[in-house]
Amino acid sequence: MTNENNKPIHKINLGSGITASIWENSTDNGVLHAVEVERRYLQGDEWKTSKTYVGSQILLVSKAYELAFDYIQSIKSKN
Repeated sequence: MTNENNKPIHKINLGSGITASIWENSTDNGVLHAVEVERRYLQGDEWKTSKTYVGSQILLVSKAYELAFDYIQSIKSKN
């Protein structure tokens, strides 16, 4: 899904480094949308990515999925 040749069609950035990337994939059965949520953080001079969350980050992850769902629904309603 996160092929280097492809880029997400939309990104949602929330606090604490939480980002939701929305991917669009064409298949024989039509267009499918997938969502990837991750947390980026700086460790020393190097940026790291994690898919584990603590404390209030969990609520931000939930909100990221909700906003991603709303975005995908808005795309579908335009078609």
